[in-house]
Amino acid sequence: MHSLVPRIWRVCAGSSFLSATNGLPALLGHLETLRKAYHGPGAGAEAAAAYTVPRASLVSTGSQDALSKAFEMVCGPGTPLLVEAPTYSGSLAFLRPLGAALVPVATDDGGLVPASLAAVLGSFERDRPGTPKPRCLYTIPNGSNPTGGSLSEARRREIYAIGARCAWHLRQRSRQ
Repeated sequence: MHSLVPRIWRVCAGSSFLSATNGLPALLGHLETLRKAYHGPGAGAEAAAAYTVPRASLVSTGSQDALSKAFEMVCGPGTPLLVEAPTYSGSLAFLRPLGAALVPVATDDGGLVPASLAAVLGSFERDRPGTPKPRCLYTIPNGSNPTGGSLSEARRREIYAIGARCAWHLRQRSRQ
C-alpha cells in the first residue's frame, strides 16, 4: 500500500489533479457562482453579479460534517450562539456537547423574525451580564427545518443589516 503513494504523486506531479491548497480553482469558481445566485441577497444572475461580499466555500462530505466544522470554528464552551427557535435537531446534537450557549431567536411562518433578533441583541448585555455578545447566527433561510419557513428577500436584507451593525458571522444552512 505504501508504494502506491509515491506513484500517485509522480503521476499527478505538475498537474492540477491534486491540490494542496483550498481546492481546484474551476470547481471553487463554479461553487462561488452558485452560492451567489442562491444565497446572496436577492436571487438570479443580476443579484449574483452585484453580490460583492468576499466569501470562501467549504466542500464537505455532508451537511453534518460541514455543520460540525463551522461550529467548531466559531463556538466553544460558553460561546453565545444565536439560533432559530425552533431549530434543526441535528445541529443541537452537535452544539449541546460542544457547550455553546444557545440564544433563541423567534421564528414565524416567514422564518427568522428580524425584530426578535434586534430585540435579543439589544437586551443581551442587560439579560446576560458578563457574557460577551453573540458574534454568530445559525439560520436555515430556505425551507427551514423543522418549520419549513423561508426568508423573504426583505427579511434577509434586514438580518444582514443587523449582522453588519453587530459584526457577527452569519452561518447559513440551506437545503438547496
